[in-house]
Amino acid sequence: SQVDGTDNVGGFAGLLVLSEIRNCYSHGPVQGNNYTGGFAGSLRSSSIIYNSYSVGLVEGADYTGGFVGRIDDIGEDFENEVINSYWDTTVSLQVESADGEGRTTAQMKAGTPGDILDEDGNPDEDGDVMYSDWDDTIWYFGTNNNYPRLW
Repeated sequence: SQVDGTDNVGGFAGLLVLSEIRNCYSHGPVQGNNYTGGFAGSLRSSSIIYNSYSVGLVEGADYTGGFVGRIDDIGEDFENEVINSYWDTTVSLQVESADGEGRTTAQMKAGTPGDILDEDGNPDEDGDVMYSDWDDTIWYFGTNNNYPRLW
């Protein structure tokens, strides 16, 4: 189902404040106005996302991103991070994001931890690293043409 909102709209979370998210994913379209992302709308005050991904069309006005719409870093004591997290650039129609790493559908469906793949999902030493440091006891990568899912 589609996620609709005005500000701080995300496929998994809208506004993250002093939050930590690990090993999660969102599938589905996201539509908002300001601070719209496929996974999270905004990160503030030391929020961290690890090993997560999003797949879905993302539409918004100001601060729209494939994974995260906006990150507000308020000095060194409140830095936000997105670590080893990805969004599907093919489905989202977004090539930009406040953070995260954009990958094609082919890469996301073919990849397993540490694979280096070209945009067509084929091994290529000049390609993009996939699912860096993801734990295959937490994530199931299945066979061809599947996004990862939790065991």
